[in-house]
Amino acid sequence: MDAFITMLFSKQQVVSEYICRRLYRYFVYYDIDASVDVFKLGAGYWIKVYKKVENEKVVSFADKMIIKSIADMVSRNMLPSAAQAKRLIKIYNAAEDAGIVFE
Repeated sequence: MDAFITMLFSKQQVVSEYICRRLYRYFVYYDIDASVDVFKLGAGYWIKVYKKVENEKVVSFADKMIIKSIADMVSRNMLPSAAQAKRLIKIYNAAEDAGIVFE
C-alpha cells in the first residue's frame, strides 16, 4: 500500500512539474510579460510618450504610429501581441538612447 501511495504522489509531482514547465514556456516563449507590462503602464503613459517623441526627430514616422496604435489598443482594454510589445519596447529604448527623457 505504501508503494502505491508513493507512486501516486510521485505521479502528482511529475504532472505538476509538467504543468509548471508548460506555463513557463508559455510566458517565456510568447513574451506575455512584455505585453502585460505595456498594458499595465496604461494608455495615458503611452500617449505621453507619443507626444514627447512626436516633437523630436529621433524616431521614424512608422515607429510613432506604432506607439500611437498601441496606446489606442490599451485604451480599449486590448492586450498587445508579443511582437507589438517587443517592437514598442525597442522603440522606447531607442528613444531613450537618443536622449529623450521619459518620466
